[in-house]
Amino acid sequence: MASSTTDPFHPAHTDLLQSLQTISSLISSHARIASASSSNPEVKESASDLRTAISDASADLTDLQGSVDAVAKAPQRFGLDDAEVQRRRGMVADVSRRLEGLRVEGERVLMAPSSAPVPQAAYPVDSDDEAGAPQDGYEEWETQQQEQLFSEQDVQLQGVGHTIGNLRVQADDMGREIGQQTMELEEVDNVVERVGGKIKTGRERVGDVLRRGEERCGGCCIGVLIAALIVLLILALVL
Repeated sequence: MASSTTDPFHPAHTDLLQSLQTISSLISSHARIASASSSNPEVKESASDLRTAISDASADLTDLQGSVDAVAKAPQRFGLDDAEVQRRRGMVADVSRRLEGLRVEGERVLMAPSSAPVPQAAYPVDSDDEAGAPQDGYEEWETQQQEQLFSEQDVQLQGVGHTIGNLRVQADDMGREIGQQTMELEEVDNVVERVGGKIKTGRERVGDVLRRGEERCGGCCIGVLIAALIVLLILALVL
């Protein structure tokens, strides 16, 4: 069970979604910088940031996929069921698909000539704006991304609630088992006390029997001695 500890899947998934948003922003930023001037030193810097962000996100995705594979081997151990494991696989697959799309778009932007216009795939542009209004379009896209992120976080919170519910059921089962074992131990203690009392009573009886036997043997010996003395006195007087 994902015991008393926080489930690391959901924070990691949220971080990946934020990384995707960052990558998309870097793609748009690099395209704008490159289209303005090829000699701008920020072009190389933005390209390096974009490649690093994609590489880091790919590594995080691999780790997240590995964690799901590990949990799938014994989901009950982590307080999960098969349905939750499949749901997490779907979430990872969705992130993988979106990351691959951003990676392809990023490579296209990085390979584009410096004078190429800002790619429309980097962010949506309002079709009603004749000038293109890249900044306004980007803000609208960013708002949509945030709304989608909030929606996915709600789904994740539901998953957390489901996990907590499973843990609560397991805790109740453990509590019942502990209560039952406690009752059994108390019964064993009572039996041990009764047996101990019987053993004590038996020892006392054996001790009484031994004392009585010793007293009887002592009386017999005294009688024999007295009889022997009488016989000796008689023999002395006769002789």
